[in-house]
Amino acid sequence: MRDTERSAQQLVARDGAKRRRGGRRSADEAAAITEAEDVLEAALRRDVRVRANREGLKAELVFADLDDVRELARRLVARL
Repeated sequence: MRDTERSAQQLVARDGAKRRRGGRRSADEAAAITEAEDVLEAALRRDVRVRANREGLKAELVFADLDDVRELARRLVARL
């Protein structure tokens, strides 16, 4: 799990994670964030939204219901 997270952060860092003046994202940053979302979605089999802010990055997972949360938790624990 941490490898996936690290990969996503590296993708954004490699392609310019800093916002330009005025708060706008560069095309490179937007592409890196999209790529990070794709990597996380493939690994977690869930919709993921990655957002850059002043503190770094945040990834948000989308679940239909609590059963989906439990199912992902079981899969992650099984990998440990």
